[in-house]
Amino acid sequence: MAAAAGSAGDGLGWATWWGLSPALDFQMQGHSSSMEGRRSGGPDGLPELHVLVAGASDGRHLLKTVAQARRWPRARLHFYVLESVLELYGRQLLLLTLALEAPQRMGLQEKSELFVELFGNSLLRSHTATYLRQQAQLLVEVVTDMELAARRLPWLDLSALKFKERDRLEGIFAFWRRGEASAFRPERLWDARNRRYLGARYDTRHGAYDWDLAMKLHERGAGVINSREYSRWRERGVAFEAREGVYDVANMTLASDLVVSQRGEKVVARGYWGDIVTGPFVAFGVDTEEPRLLKTANGVHTHTSQDVSLHNLTAAFHELSTGHRYVTPEPAAAPTEAAEEQQEEEVEEGGGDGDKKTEEAKEDEVAEVSTEEVADLTKDEGVDDSKEKNEAVKEGVDKERYDEVVDEVVVGGTPEDGSRQDPDADYISIGDVRVSLLPLNALQTLHQKAKFRKLFNVIYFANSMVHQLTPYLQEVAADKATLIVETVKFVLDINAKAATGYVERVTELAGAAGFAPLGTCDGIQDATARFLLHPQQQQQQQAQEQPQQQDQQQAHQQQEQQKQEQQEQQKHQQHQHDPDTDPESDPDTDPESDPDTDPESDPDTDPESDPDTDPESDPDTDPESDPDADPESDPDADPESDPDTDPESDPDADPESDPDADPESDPDTAPAPESDPDTDPESDPDTDP
Repeated sequence: MAAAAGSAGDGLGWATWWGLSPALDFQMQGHSSSMEGRRSGGPDGLPELHVLVAGASDGRHLLKTVAQARRWPRARLHFYVLESVLELYGRQLLLLTLALEAPQRMGLQEKSELFVELFGNSLLRSHTATYLRQQAQLLVEVVTDMELAARRLPWLDLSALKFKERDRLEGIFAFWRRGEASAFRPERLWDARNRRYLGARYDTRHGAYDWDLAMKLHERGAGVINSREYSRWRERGVAFEAREGVYDVANMTLASDLVVSQRGEKVVARGYWGDIVTGPFVAFGVDTEEPRLLKTANGVHTHTSQDVSLHNLTAAFHELSTGHRYVTPEPAAAPTEAAEEQQEEEVEEGGGDGDKKTEEAKEDEVAEVSTEEVADLTKDEGVDDSKEKNEAVKEGVDKERYDEVVDEVVVGGTPEDGSRQDPDADYISIGDVRVSLLPLNALQTLHQKAKFRKLFNVIYFANSMVHQLTPYLQEVAADKATLIVETVKFVLDINAKAATGYVERVTELAGAAGFAPLGTCDGIQDATARFLLHPQQQQQQQAQEQPQQQDQQQAHQQQEQQKQEQQEQQKHQQHQHDPDTDPESDPDTDPESDPDTDPESDPDTDPESDPDTDPESDPDTDPESDPDADPESDPDADPESDPDTDPESDPDADPESDPDADPESDPDTAPAPESDPDTDPESDPDTDP
């Protein structure tokens, strides 16, 4: 059921289409001890970095880690992605395949512009929508054909997904491919969400936009976000307008289903259920390695979040394809007035010879690079570029620029990981990278599978998945693993006090799983909190659990002893109150004669106690155990216990107890008692003279 208007979390939505923290390089963020504890696998013995990514939403961490992988010693990277909504898997596959498009198919600028549109806009240009439909067709084939997936996307592993999840993914991609405008109308859906969230403030919504930007986002370190671009996104859901064009086609990747209550019944509603407050600017647009983009003038940033996002993506795509850092071209310096005047004077003096001299100077500069140098370069790199050079000359490309392009292609085509970019390939090869999609909400069952035990060197939790941070996490974490938890810094509906409480709660959960904090964390100033699986912390946790386990075992043992004592007391009481059973002669109570408790008297194992073979234990032959043969136990054979033969117990045979046999007790045969007045003459008044 939808939350109340304006409540915490309503503005954030129920589908986290983008992350709320800047992109991270896991090899940089992982603690040094975590990197040293990596396993070595494969025939080449390369170290393997296993990363569990829970709830990252958009693949930004994967993109940055893979793009910057060659800054670190060579290693195999294996990412295990876990989300709560299948649509997030689809978006990550779409964005990753776009990032890996081969350079000959798509340039850096076009790739960056397509990426930001699909990533953060509710409306697209027609060109971008066409690309989306084409990629959706490819993803349908990849999900349904494992052999095709192995050929086209060898870095992708879908084997862990359930069949119903793969079928559902196929349906999501098919929905993208159709692109039916009537099935998803983001303009109406966005306005409905906005009205519900703002409530009475909707009529003054532009003031609310400015307040959230200035008093929340800017105060929390996102000052580069421009007021115009933020207001445009809050109003229409369009965050990036990299090209002058018409944005009027629905971005189908932002559609999802949600179970809502309508007239007392649960129904599935398709709509836009994502963020309408923070925006997609945080993932790539608030932090950069290029300090020039973060400069301010008079307290105002000279560049926008869109500029930072496009630069970061361009740099990542360039480094992904070439293996070298992207160097920003320096802006051309404006000529001074003196230089302009001097140039004008030279042109006037030389007349028409000025242009000719300039052209001759350019030709001389080009001629400085000899053909021998080009031959040496191509010979060292193992590239025969004679044909390509002739084509470049025919097209009018200058020789110096051509050498730069050749050098760039050679370096990018032979990366350090040994993979070579196929010029006919559709995607960039990332041979040392593997991405596995895990079943939805499989985090609580990972520790039950042997292959995940002590596996992950780095574990990442988004703030939407913190509730699944349980003590079981230490069972899947490798020794000295690093835990990275996203804070609520950019969740605008949460104030500073709640953010501090969130960090404290995360620290408690991490401590229960054996992780110790790495430094201090401020819930408002820090986007992530880091923890290390500390051996002492783990030992303390185990030491705290051991007394509890011992107490439970002792309590269980005491209960068992009490049960046994109660059973023995009940048996003892039954034998004492039962006159028909004698503990000395009853085989059910005598352990020496009970075949179920005494192995020596078991007739199946002890031949001496078998009544069929042992005459001493046969009640028919043993006078000691047969009541009919034993005079001491048989009332019929024992004169002392048989009332018919024992004069002491038989009233008919015992004159003392039988009134008919005892003359003293029988009134017909015994003499008259002394006190009987009928027989005693002394007491009878009629006979006493």
